[in-house]
Amino acid sequence: MKALAPIWHKFTPKLAFSSSPYNSNILFQVQDVNGDLVLNTTESQLATARRPRTSHVKATSNDVPIIVVGGGISAAAFVEQARLNGCMAPITMITEDEHPPYDRVLLSKKPASEAKDIRLRSDDYYKENFINVIPSARVTGVDLTLRKVTLWTGDTMQYSKLVLALGAKPMKLSCPGADLKNVYNVRNVSDANAIAAHAPGKHVVCIGGSFIGMEIASALMGTAAFVTVVCNTDEPLPVLGVDVGCVIRNRFEGKGIRVVTKATVTKLEGTDVVTGVTIDTGETIPADVVVVGIGVEPPTDWLKNTRVELDERGFIKVDERFRTTADFVYAIGDVASAPLPLWDIDNINIQHFQTAQAHGKYQR
Repeated sequence: MKALAPIWHKFTPKLAFSSSPYNSNILFQVQDVNGDLVLNTTESQLATARRPRTSHVKATSNDVPIIVVGGGISAAAFVEQARLNGCMAPITMITEDEHPPYDRVLLSKKPASEAKDIRLRSDDYYKENFINVIPSARVTGVDLTLRKVTLWTGDTMQYSKLVLALGAKPMKLSCPGADLKNVYNVRNVSDANAIAAHAPGKHVVCIGGSFIGMEIASALMGTAAFVTVVCNTDEPLPVLGVDVGCVIRNRFEGKGIRVVTKATVTKLEGTDVVTGVTIDTGETIPADVVVVGIGVEPPTDWLKNTRVELDERGFIKVDERFRTTADFVYAIGDVASAPLPLWDIDNINIQHFQTAQAHGKYQR
């Protein structure tokens, strides 16, 4: 089979990073050419011609709603698949983000992206499918006996089932100066847009050699005056191995991005606004903008001391059906620690777009 398809993770700085895949219907023209099935399409069509699958649910029941906490890909996939499967229960999605689900993967690749341009589904989609999205809202507690969640306002909402699609939150620096202005994590559109707005003509330092740090560095290469990546590993992207990391570092340095390895940040310089990043060698790297990508942690503090079991890092333990240890409560996506039968692993936390999407599509 021959087909043209977009590349998802492109780590060559001269190339633009493309969007992550999201399961929609695309109509292809198909030809049989000498026994090969050829799909005639373009990268542009793959990015723009996607159509949500049609749900046949025309109304919902008067039952207590299913509450989904979170607004990422696992939450979006769950509510969509529920309707496709004919679920008629009311569904409420509560998200801390000010926007309905969008492609967070693009934030580090195209930080100037506007939410309306990277939305996974339109406002009309949620209305037509009777999905109540509550943005800019935070759940702070849960009563597992009465089946109620508590919002940051003190209000409570009852649920029939609770789906925890909390994602993961970026870890913050703990060194002196971490609270200076123009020091950013990348979690939402506002974070990414602020970085894109402040970077042109400035010195940018990305702390962390993970996907976030390297992708932001690549994205800002053409607009920032100078970009530096600081990581504490032998090579960037250690998850890919030292050899691959070395190749990627050389490519980045060939494009003018400085990559400092085996270094620890000891202090951010400045009084009100960051002016530099000091590392353990004593060097201070000039910095007008600092982007922190040093890992993530689960936003599950409000679940401690409940019947929802957490693993040693705070991620939510689930079984093969994504059930937690509390009745009527499920966890999916980056916050879940789930079995991986293929490798005979009892529980593992995998933070990946496609894994989160697969969790959401699995219906309980």
